Amino acid sequence: MFKLLGKIFMFAPLLLSGAQAADYPATPVAVVEAYIKADSAGAAMNAATWSSVQQYTQWPAKHSWDGCLVVKKHQIAPGKEADGKATVVVNYDVLGEFDGVRVAMSPRQDQLTLELAKQGNQWKIMGAPAKPRLTTMATLPLLQEQLEQAKGLGDPSVVQQIEESIRALK
Repeated sequence: MFKLLGKIFMFAPLLLSGAQAADYPATPVAVVEAYIKADSAGAAMNAATWSSVQQYTQWPAKHSWDGCLVVKKHQIAPGKEADGKATVVVNYDVLGEFDGVRVAMSPRQDQLTLELAKQGNQWKIMGAPAKPRLTTMATLPLLQEQLEQAKGLGDPSVVQQIEESIRALK
């Protein structure tokens, strides 16, 4: 079952990216909304789905992250736009941080300020790549994958940490 969920998780952003390319968002806030939709599904964490995030940015290549934030919800503030540039602030309710193996629970507020610029007729997110912010639904399959690997390696302490992370997110 997890293999099926993993395949669905892996290919869903690819299917979405084709639809989004034809209907590219027209405003800075709409670009940020589309970016967050792809990012929160975990697209930035996988080279195969990276393009569904990258299409909204000027980031030339997939960045390698050590982990991601796990978020409960987000709220996009109204954007500010002037002279072909825009700023959009996103406020997140963070549950914790996924380090690639487990989630260190540390609930807090996080604010991401995204700078956008008009490139041709499209708005693009500029600056350094933002650390991915995944929903719990996107993080759980990653944890399940780590759990299976840890069980295969026979490391009970790591297995316990991952199982605790899974319970905390459910």
